[in-house]
Amino acid sequence: MEARSTLWRSARRWLPGLVISIVAFVVLFNLVSFKELAEAFALIKLPHILLAVFLTLVSLLTRSLAWRVLLGPQAKVSITYYVVSIGYLFNNVFPLRAGEIARALLMGRSTGLGTFYVLSTIVIERSFDLIVAAGMLLATLPLALGMDWARPVAISTLFLVLAGLASLF
Repeated sequence: MEARSTLWRSARRWLPGLVISIVAFVVLFNLVSFKELAEAFALIKLPHILLAVFLTLVSLLTRSLAWRVLLGPQAKVSITYYVVSIGYLFNNVFPLRAGEIARALLMGRSTGLGTFYVLSTIVIERSFDLIVAAGMLLATLPLALGMDWARPVAISTLFLVLAGLASLF
């Protein structure tokens, strides 16, 4: 009787994931034309795939290294790399940036820093992303629109954004 209850407790942990995966595969197989998929894959060249894989791994590593700086010495690079990868997986599968919550839970548990501390580093990291994107937009917008008068405004706004970035750090 006790073995059955421990089996049920264990199944309650992995059964929802299995059900979601089965439903996703059924929907996927009903929506996809395998002939068109095979034709699309035939157009992809191997060097392009290898370059994409390499750039993905490098970007994950650099994001992991940057997050480790925010977390401090308690977090190892291997763990941050693993957790960042899981976060991207969750963001691709579940809505509403669920990967950030998963990252906070996993990293908080594995380092002992606590979920809310890790979540605050994720907020800072995403703020850095937003500031860098805004900086790139401000730096290139006057060039793209051909407005010479906007260049000094964009440069001064860019310096304000950089000051905000420095204050966050």
